Amino acid sequence: MRFHRLKSLAFLVIFILILSGLMAFLPEKIIADVNYVKVTFTARTSRYNTNVRSGPGLSYKIIGKIKPNTKLTFDGYIYGDKVTDLWLGTPDYRWYKIKGKDMWVASAVVIGNAPGSKPLPPNAKKKPSKPSTEEKPHHGSSSIKPNLNSAAYKGGVNPFPNGECTWFAWGRALEKTNTKISFTQNYGRHGGRWWYLVSKKYKRGREPRTNSIAVWSGGSYGHVAFVEKVEGNSVIIGEANWNPAGCYNGNRTFTKSSIRRRGSYRLLGFIYL
Repeated sequence: MRFHRLKSLAFLVIFILILSGLMAFLPEKIIADVNYVKVTFTARTSRYNTNVRSGPGLSYKIIGKIKPNTKLTFDGYIYGDKVTDLWLGTPDYRWYKIKGKDMWVASAVVIGNAPGSKPLPPNAKKKPSKPSTEEKPHHGSSSIKPNLNSAAYKGGVNPFPNGECTWFAWGRALEKTNTKISFTQNYGRHGGRWWYLVSKKYKRGREPRTNSIAVWSGGSYGHVAFVEKVEGNSVIIGEANWNPAGCYNGNRTFTKSSIRRRGSYRLLGFIYL
């Protein structure tokens, strides 16, 4: 009997040693994945359909899609596969669990952060920073700071709903250049449609210019922004309804190359005023 107990104990010790050895070879990300953090919070989906997966990673099956601009409640998060942030262009390993369900959404594609969390796992090795697709707000001269209390942004003058990207782009064009952008029709004038519906008297091109309108296709409606200034290879834009949605977002700086793609949004070009 004693022999059998010792034999069983020996097998248990060997099993633990083997398991420990295997864990040493597992990627750091996978080890971090077991650290599920339970916390309740909310976030909102982006401007296009968001994939829902059966687990916290890209290898898990897509089990559904959530409509744009939908508010979701989550009950925890975990670190899984890396996904590139739609707005910042930086890596984000967080995956959020929808409250009460075994359904997961990547942090990188929703607006909102899990309390106390960071995009990279705690044990991740930091690499030298590189310029992101979308940098911090530009703090330049007052010439690129709009006066949102001016008539250019008010109903009765501005034909677009307050807080929309079209509202700001149209209002800023009027405020800064005294241009009332005209269209070939008065309906369906979503951001991405400006490329086709803005009057042909305004020339188009692929090169950014100060006081032009940048137009992207993507999502359900596309997007527009006002080009405040072009300095060498830098393009400074002002915009609304990007992140967060439904309001003026301030100024952002891109390179002439990085502005051509923002997540799934692709630049159609610039409308010169």
